Amino acid sequence: MWFEIRSDNAADNSATFYFVIKPAGIGWGMGFWCAEAVQMEHFRDSIDANPAEFERLAEGIAKMKGYRVEGPEYKRKKREFGNATDEWYNRKGVSVNHSEDFGETATSPNLPAMLADEFSALM
Repeated sequence: MWFEIRSDNAADNSATFYFVIKPAGIGWGMGFWCAEAVQMEHFRDSIDANPAEFERLAEGIAKMKGYRVEGPEYKRKKREFGNATDEWYNRKGVSVNHSEDFGETATSPNLPAMLADEFSALM
């Protein structure tokens, strides 16, 4: 089962937040699902406009326990920064995901509050 939070504005190029229940566990994160080339161009343009700010954000997410950056990579890099930004910039679509097996988190009454905190940290 999949739950997502996204804009209903078709012109909006922002990321989608999601929570998923899978047969083996749960997961959550944010990203661009089935991103169109123009959507990723806008994303890269926003990085190019302030690379130091994005590096700070990328490094912060890299330090978050259990998260990984995913998405298909370009065979030829669009640009190299030499820092955590590279992992985000050179993808055809990008998401940051956290997955875990069923356990206390999945059945905790604190799950909604924890997800709100996690999503806030990703923004």
